[in-house]
Amino acid sequence: MSDSSLLFLSRYIYEVLPVTFSSQAFPDSRFTINGWIRRTN
Repeated sequence: MSDSSLLFLSRYIYEVLPVTFSSQAFPDSRFTINGWIRRTN
């Protein structure tokens, strides 16, 4: 799955597996963005 986003509820268990790239160039790396959305009642 390249060039994709994944959103899920924080209560779910998940795992990020190691990846390998044929190139060591910076643009060929894995990038992540982490954040939380909080609902107030």
